[in-house]
Amino acid sequence: MTKVSDSVPAFTVDRTVSFGYKNQLNYKIIVNWEINEHKSQGTMHTSNNRSDYENFWYFDLNGMDRREIAKKFFEKLNSFSYK
Repeated sequence: MTKVSDSVPAFTVDRTVSFGYKNQLNYKIIVNWEINEHKSQGTMHTSNNRSDYENFWYFDLNGMDRREIAKKFFEKLNSFSYK
């Protein structure tokens, strides 16, 4: 059985982090692309851009050794920037 790790949420991504040419883009644009690709998910359109943060949960099934890899990945997402 898959169980969510005790730390809920495990990771949070700030969708307002800027990147791209002169930092004119942010992760909210990627969310819009994803919603448009899956047009059948109408409920996503109504809640789009209501929050600046997206939460991701870590499953115990992945093991604690993989948690550190995931932690570093999300740290990079939240600090990534082209200059």
